[in-house]
Amino acid sequence: MFNRVLFLFYRDLRIKDNTAFIKACEDSKEIVPLYILERHNFNKYSFEFVISALGYVNFELNKLGSFLYLVERGFNEETFEFLREKIGFDAIYLSKDYLWSFEEKEKLLRNFCREKGIELRFFEGNFLVSPNLISQTKVFTPFFKKWSAYLGEIRRKDFNFSKLNTPILELSKFEDFEFSKKVRLDLIEWGFKRLESFDFDVYDEKRDLLYCDGTSKLSAYINYGVISIYDVYEKVKNSKSSQFLRELAFREFWYHIRMHFPETRNLEFQEKTRNIEWLYREDWIRKFENAETGYPIVDAGIRCLKTEGWLHNRLRMILASFFTKTLLHDWRIGEEFFKDYLVDYDEVLNIQNWQWSASVGADPRPLRIFNPMIQSSKFDPYCEFIKKYLPELKDEDCRKIHDPLKYKLKYYTPMVDFYAQKELAIRKYKKIF
Repeated sequence: MFNRVLFLFYRDLRIKDNTAFIKACEDSKEIVPLYILERHNFNKYSFEFVISALGYVNFELNKLGSFLYLVERGFNEETFEFLREKIGFDAIYLSKDYLWSFEEKEKLLRNFCREKGIELRFFEGNFLVSPNLISQTKVFTPFFKKWSAYLGEIRRKDFNFSKLNTPILELSKFEDFEFSKKVRLDLIEWGFKRLESFDFDVYDEKRDLLYCDGTSKLSAYINYGVISIYDVYEKVKNSKSSQFLRELAFREFWYHIRMHFPETRNLEFQEKTRNIEWLYREDWIRKFENAETGYPIVDAGIRCLKTEGWLHNRLRMILASFFTKTLLHDWRIGEEFFKDYLVDYDEVLNIQNWQWSASVGADPRPLRIFNPMIQSSKFDPYCEFIKKYLPELKDEDCRKIHDPLKYKLKYYTPMVDFYAQKELAIRKYKKIF
């Protein structure tokens, strides 16, 4: 039993079903919940979400007679020396994270605690199956079989505390910061309500349709640990959906690839694709990022991303395919663009999915090139999504909107001929695969 444990929240922004937090409560007389805020890690959408999630954590802690401390400093040795002097903790508890950006933080923590004689304990966080458990595989199908075999072994840890003992310290509390006034508890509560109300039974049927409410929209809640992945799994396993379970598995597959092939942070998983000569035209990049490509489904997706900070998965694939296989530009540029706007941004998932879309990652399909005209007519047949984000097309015939190469619209002229670019892409990929 420790006298005082410092608990660090990172991407496990919840109290219940949080193994690391529960163990910290069990193992200490006093617990100091704390978050180290580094604003440069967030875009405007993810910052609002995380601040609201922290506000909800503080709200939950308040009900237990506790509260959240917050320091806005770098995650560095000076910060932890400062915290040691202010808090006087015996141990640090936290959930293990597998982001590339967390590696240096973990190394720093281990060195600091070893030098200072402080106990440091990591616990598995928001994964159904720990990334450490499955032997290396490069392909999703064998991974899925191994991963599925572990699902029956899932054990959850109950939160049985009605009161926590948190000392009053000379440290800033969450509510001391100006941004705490902008907390939207309703944003966080929406996620819990959504988990209960979403019809997982129809997910397989509606998940690709852009005009209806066919996806859970829980990605940010899962990626920041606001909602336990186990709670999501409980809903999925009791539903008729098989595809949603595969999506949860894909999320963990990309972390599996990240662990076994750490070089994929900057390099393509497929070594033979590392010398692809991507184009680099600033005017094309600017048109893509400004939603001026002339392809309505692409432009509507870009506007949705920039105005809401969220994108339907089908649109993520359409945009990534268009950027890498139609415009023939480097996936890294597109990945950085998404990073600037996605509320649910996760560096591992974003990088691996962009690599997959460019067919330079795991499980490549090099000749799969999304045709924006077909994608548009198939998944937004009545142009409901497109006209929502491109109101200047509200009076245009939907048939014409779907095929801007065939019909002239009162809109941007298509920046490239998709079919000509497709032939260039096929020749490029056939030289490699």
